[in-house]
Amino acid sequence: MAPDPPTAEEAAAYERVFRGEVDAKAVFEEAFVNEGPDAVNHLNRIVEELEGKTGDAKEVTEEMRKLQEMVDELERREKKARKAAELEATAKADSWLTKQMHDGAAAEAQALAEKARRTQERLAKQAAEAAEASKVAEREIAKAEAAARAALFEEAAEFLRRAQTSAAASVMSGVPLPLPECPPVPPETDDLPPNPFAAAPREEVPEFYKILAVQVEATFEEIKKAYRKQALLWHPDKNRHRLEEATERFQRINEAFDTLYDPARRNSYDAGEIKTPGKIKKLAGSGWSSLSDEDDAALTPLGVKYRKQSWRGYVLMYGRIDDDPDQIVQDDRDPRAPQEKIKIFWRFLGEMAYLAREESGANDWLYQFVLSIWKDTPNRWPKALELKTMNEAAQQEWKDRRMVYNRRKQKLLISIEMHEEYLAIPDREQLELERLQKRRPGWKQRMEGVMSTDPNRV
Repeated sequence: MAPDPPTAEEAAAYERVFRGEVDAKAVFEEAFVNEGPDAVNHLNRIVEELEGKTGDAKEVTEEMRKLQEMVDELERREKKARKAAELEATAKADSWLTKQMHDGAAAEAQALAEKARRTQERLAKQAAEAAEASKVAEREIAKAEAAARAALFEEAAEFLRRAQTSAAASVMSGVPLPLPECPPVPPETDDLPPNPFAAAPREEVPEFYKILAVQVEATFEEIKKAYRKQALLWHPDKNRHRLEEATERFQRINEAFDTLYDPARRNSYDAGEIKTPGKIKKLAGSGWSSLSDEDDAALTPLGVKYRKQSWRGYVLMYGRIDDDPDQIVQDDRDPRAPQEKIKIFWRFLGEMAYLAREESGANDWLYQFVLSIWKDTPNRWPKALELKTMNEAAQQEWKDRRMVYNRRKQKLLISIEMHEEYLAIPDREQLELERLQKRRPGWKQRMEGVMSTDPNRV
């Protein structure tokens, strides 16, 4: 059976004894004085053991104190290390979170940029497809209109041949028809900018320079730009309210350009050798260069066909919706007919050149078109080394040919621009059909069939 544990008082007494606060021997002798010598001897042994252990207790206490200090120091270091570890872990966590947020923002921005790029590419692709589809549609419409006009022109030619045959057999064939009465000319109103040379207190400027509004010392490039500006400004199709004046002015503009753009003719004009030219000869020298751009002798078979076809179509169709109905010429004996034929011919060339540009896709489409219309256009241009081996007359010939080619090219570009303005008229096809219906009611159904999407349908 195990002994009972010491009470609190006993434990306190033992502690006082171990600390050396109580003389254990005296206490025990006093307690066991009546127990006899054996008890005293036993007590002495106990005291001796206790006294021997008293010093050990003190050493143990000191060691305990040192150990406690070491433990406390270790705890402080552990706390410090734990706090440092916590701070480092917190810093790493903050750094990781910042990096994650930065990477996430960068990834989101990259995703948005990629999405925007894809959207832009898709929109650009859609715009390109829409532009291509619009271009194809315009090309098809232009082809259909060209085919319609060609069919109508052929039908008109047949109609005119039958009419001429009937007229030849008629008793009235020798009686001249009365000319249509010209409508009154509206009052002239000049809404154009004033001529910069009209009021200038300087030496008299030659007429052709005034017409093109350039200085006498103007370069050929300035003359070409001035011609384009004045031709577009005074084109008869843009001056319906003063058609007669615009037609005459446009003719003079062409004469001025043909003269001043040719170095030889310009020198002659500046020297006073050309006063009032009638039908201008384009170049001096060989026969090909003495013809006008509208002369049959200068045109290829295709050019001659276009010239005749353009006038037949104009007469048959009573012009176009952008023509003044009161100014349309229907009789070859009309004094306005020669100049009107030239205007209609260039209008038709603008339409054909527009179609050639849309269908070709080649860089030299304009040169090929000029080559197909005018027979004097060379099929190639000599290189610099070739020109150096030529004599002066041959070099001048090639220079003249280049000048004539550039002049025709400028006129064609203006005609193409005028045709594009005609194509841009809102509801143009419907307006043309309504105009023809008023002129010839029976032709509306036929015209609608010809202008269908099938170019071969008549």
